Amino acid sequence: MTRPSIRRPGGPPLPTSAPQKEIAIFARPTPPPLPELGKLAADGTLPGILRQLSGLGGCTHPIRMDGHRTEYDVDTTTGEIGRILQHLDSTTLPAGQLLVRCNNRRTTRCPACAEVYRRDTFKLITAGLRGGKGTPEHVATHPRVFATFTAPGFGPVHNRRTDGRPCRCGTRHDQEDEALGTPLDPDTYDYEAAVLWNAHAGPLWRRFSIYLRREVAKRSGLSQRRLRDHARVSFAKVAEYQKRGAVHFHAVIRIDGPTGGDTPPPVWATAHRPRRFRPFTATEARQFLDAARSDRLHALYALALRTGLRKGELLGLHWEDLDLANGTASIRRSLQRTRTGGLTHLPTKTLASERRIALPTDCIRSLKKHRQQQDKEREIAGSAWRDSGLVFTTPTGRPLDPANLTRRFRSFLSRAGLRRIRFHDLRHSTATLLLEQGVDLVVIKELLGHAHIGVTAGVYAHVRLRLQRQAIDALGHALGSQDNDPDDPPAAAVVR
Repeated sequence: MTRPSIRRPGGPPLPTSAPQKEIAIFARPTPPPLPELGKLAADGTLPGILRQLSGLGGCTHPIRMDGHRTEYDVDTTTGEIGRILQHLDSTTLPAGQLLVRCNNRRTTRCPACAEVYRRDTFKLITAGLRGGKGTPEHVATHPRVFATFTAPGFGPVHNRRTDGRPCRCGTRHDQEDEALGTPLDPDTYDYEAAVLWNAHAGPLWRRFSIYLRREVAKRSGLSQRRLRDHARVSFAKVAEYQKRGAVHFHAVIRIDGPTGGDTPPPVWATAHRPRRFRPFTATEARQFLDAARSDRLHALYALALRTGLRKGELLGLHWEDLDLANGTASIRRSLQRTRTGGLTHLPTKTLASERRIALPTDCIRSLKKHRQQQDKEREIAGSAWRDSGLVFTTPTGRPLDPANLTRRFRSFLSRAGLRRIRFHDLRHSTATLLLEQGVDLVVIKELLGHAHIGVTAGVYAHVRLRLQRQAIDALGHALGSQDNDPDDPPAAAVVR
């Protein structure tokens, strides 16, 4: 919209410094004619109107209120009404009415108010995560989760794929395409379920919050009534519409102390997601290493199980990263497949993941043997060999694709008759076996390259709990014996 100029009768255009406020004037359904604006400017009323509009913040559909308001000085002891403190009559205002922001959340209705709502929402959510707006800053140390609760599917709709491929209709929709969110087949789309979902979204959230508190109480071993004396489950929730018109929620869920964010949560409270993995036992690990001796990637499998390196870290290893003479390896990068760049060398997962580790003697031997095997493959490949400098490659020297390694690993487990696990579970097996051997948690944290020891302690808390129970049972067995001579020395037990 072009901004019209406002002239005094016979004078130049008036200078203005608030175009949004001017737009608010001309966006009214029935704008006043230019002669009337000239009259307002001539009699000095226009600046007052602009001041009145300044509180609207660009709202294009303000609510127009008529009437009056009077404030009196009231004696609180006797109730006697005294003098008038303030009187406001809409007819005395420059615009003839009291104008109030519409506060509509829809951008198509009022972009200015919708933007204010969006910013307020962002501040509300971030305050729940890191404090601010009346929330103490130390809530950033409380267990908290940012969760999105989305609606189920009611039928396929037009969308924009994140992988760059076209929609199922065959079109690559523009971001502003009005077809986005509309059903691909209106005849089969479940409109009734979509309407019912939106109508019951509020009660569904209420039920979720009830069951969440029940689950927290159950996991903590407390009744719901006793939970109130130990912790409070706090929420900050925002609802919005998706392109398809379905309501979904964004929420910060936080565990605070019993009186809220100003008190620390109980020590048992954590936001760590339960890790569902089944690492190899010591017997299974030995069977795995024995079966891997005849495999072309024996050195990779041995290194994964004995050091706990991640898949990407293993595939990103270069020979220059290895010091076989001194028995060390420097972890500097990770090989990953990206959507845009294909197989790409990326930085390690965290700064702590960039580390130097000691190599077990068996790994040094297997790596030397692997290098001899790679030299033979280079001779066989001849001109087809691609010198990438990587430790683990295809028979022609090209990088190993992480997805191909996963498939090869599953096939190997099947041929060896071993229990099927994920490749990443080799890393969990390393940590679990080290804990069972009494290795200090700090050493395991440094070997795995975790950012801080809390990650290691949280991921493997179940292992530590099992070891504690074994230690307590051993102590109970020693204290419960009735046949020992009273002069016998106490049973020795090592608890790490």
